Amino acid sequence: MQKLLYLLVAACVLLMNTQHGIRLRAGEDVINLGIVDIAVWLTFGLWMISAIAKKTLFRSKLPPVAFIALPVLAILSILRLGDFGIGTAGKEIFQLAEYFIIAALLFINFGENEAKLRGLISVFLLGASAVVLWALIDYMSSETAFTASGAYGNVNVLGAYFGLALPFVLGVALFDDLKTWQRVSLIVPVAVGAAITLSGAALAAMLAALLLVLAIRSAKLLAIGLTAVLMGIILLPGILRPDHAKILTNSAAVYLENNYLLTTDELLGRAKTLYNQGRYFDARRLLHIIDNEDKLADEGERLLDKVDKKLTGRELPDGILPHDRPVVAVRYKRWQAALKAVTHNPWGHGLAAFQETVGQFYGKMPKFSYGTDETEAFNIGIDEPGTFNRFLVTTVELGIPGLLALLWIYLWALSRSVKLFAVAKTGLSRGVAAGATASLAFFPILAAYSDVIVRGVALPFVFIICCVHILGKEETE
Repeated sequence: MQKLLYLLVAACVLLMNTQHGIRLRAGEDVINLGIVDIAVWLTFGLWMISAIAKKTLFRSKLPPVAFIALPVLAILSILRLGDFGIGTAGKEIFQLAEYFIIAALLFINFGENEAKLRGLISVFLLGASAVVLWALIDYMSSETAFTASGAYGNVNVLGAYFGLALPFVLGVALFDDLKTWQRVSLIVPVAVGAAITLSGAALAAMLAALLLVLAIRSAKLLAIGLTAVLMGIILLPGILRPDHAKILTNSAAVYLENNYLLTTDELLGRAKTLYNQGRYFDARRLLHIIDNEDKLADEGERLLDKVDKKLTGRELPDGILPHDRPVVAVRYKRWQAALKAVTHNPWGHGLAAFQETVGQFYGKMPKFSYGTDETEAFNIGIDEPGTFNRFLVTTVELGIPGLLALLWIYLWALSRSVKLFAVAKTGLSRGVAAGATASLAFFPILAAYSDVIVRGVALPFVFIICCVHILGKEETE
């Protein structure tokens, strides 16, 4: 039975490296259920039955205390009966419990020593490499940049995953006792993952973390890494997909008029659709974007002439993006509104209430009206999926106590990683410590520009911390 359970835990480690799953409708709420969610709860149930039957339940190892605070605060927030939906809040509690308690219990008890943990880490490294390969295929074949994300829903969440996982992978590759081909098989996916990342903040955090791993290993490797980054900046733009660099820079820019997530052909197609829908102002904006890139062909010029005739003498209405000037990125307006919400109620507005709450605190900041599926307006006129600031989300929903609980997890994990490296005696421990330290050192950048407590990212985050926790106890006992 224990071998079967170990294999199931290993399956959880493999399957957690993706956002894809099934969508279930529960009344008005939609639940996105990943395959790993089913695997985690099935494995946990079987483990509980086995532990009770063998009378070993009370000898099980518990997750770190730092993991408990956030789920507890989430449960307590429901008792306040705010204006949020109980169904949505329950889903959030379910996920937090799964990530920080249930999955952590499985990782800690089935990776309880270095020999067992090495097997789980090997599966994780395999999963990370598979994510890179899938993302590379998608990057090369997908016309729309935003969805060129392989195992993930969009490039922002993929970038957050890469920012957490790839420094960890590099740490194991450089410090563990591996053969040359094994090191190369890990380093190559790390390099490819960095090259195809299309989220600017995630790439900045990732490169900084990778360079930190190299610096921890040796000054010579750091010099090689800096040279590789410089050569990549010089050579890669001619190899990568069109507008790669523009997508990166505009993903974190303060002022935007084009997010470059759609190709010229896609923009022209959208302009045609908008024109046929009578949305002439929006069609004109997209045609001007194409014209600014000197890519407006005859067909586009004819359409622009038709649009201009339709708009003769008409003023731009409220809620519509202008065509002749950039606007402040939605991300930063949302940050300001979130800070106002926190100031208004530092104890939190309720779990799962972020969007509804923040919408009340924009004040006189211009807001635009666009659909959530209009990619050309992402981060310009509408929230871009996968770009929520996790620190602000937690603080708005759970208040200052929630932020402190999140910071407790982060600072505790970072300190344990540094401590593990100081006492590590084995190559695996040094690799895990170096990779986790580097990944966590730049975690605040990832968390500020994307939500790291989501499907496909939260469990790898918890797994990396659990690896540090297990090896730390192994090295000191």
